[in-house]
Amino acid sequence: MIAVAAPCVHHDIIEMPHGPVCIGVCKYCGREKEYENHKFPDYNSRPTKRVPLEDQVEMVYD
Repeated sequence: MIAVAAPCVHHDIIEMPHGPVCIGVCKYCGREKEYENHKFPDYNSRPTKRVPLEDQVEMVYD
């Protein structure tokens, strides 16, 4: 009989971002995986409040 190992349910520990990718290492099996840092560039940014063009008022200074 041949023993077959169960597939690992990975739990990656991801390094701090310092470039376009970070390396994550599974704490159970040691598998390494690259994670892209640019997928959500505006994740922590605040949304800007833009006034629709039809609501904008022209400022005239004399």
